[in-house]
Amino acid sequence: YTPLHLVIAAALSAGAALLVKKIVPKETKLVEIPFYTGNNDLDETVRAINTSLTNLRTDSEKIGTAKPETAAQLDNIIKTIGKIRDAIIESPADLQKIRRFLNYYLPVTEKLAGKYALLTAQDSDSRNIRETAASIEGALAQVDASFVRQLDALFADDALDISTDITVLETLLAREDLK
Repeated sequence: YTPLHLVIAAALSAGAALLVKKIVPKETKLVEIPFYTGNNDLDETVRAINTSLTNLRTDSEKIGTAKPETAAQLDNIIKTIGKIRDAIIESPADLQKIRRFLNYYLPVTEKLAGKYALLTAQDSDSRNIRETAASIEGALAQVDASFVRQLDALFADDALDISTDITVLETLLAREDLK
């Protein structure tokens, strides 16, 4: 190579670097791709659950510094809701089983968490605030247990199917002297 080749290569590299700098954005933006299955009812339900989860996470973060034990309980509720969402995505037929959960329990839980976050943010020793916060804490404990039962109910049919399959398999193995 001659010095002229090296100068040309350097000039082309500098030109390419300037071009890339103009074309490629300086910062990367995360763009959320909307959830879409083709089942409008399921898609709408998942979007609603995701919105509720976002709101509950925000409330949990607000509560976290003032009442870490309540924030931890709310985090458990959030995890259970996520598992329920994942279960209905896997089995959209179960959507009807959780209709009441979606239409009543989830919005009320979201409302309670929001009110609790507001109450704990108050710098007041008001008796009403303390009593209301305590009643919400008790309600969240019940909600946590209820949501776990709701998740368990979604898998009840699967457990019965698996139990039946195991029984049939054991019977066939015994019949063919393979057990």
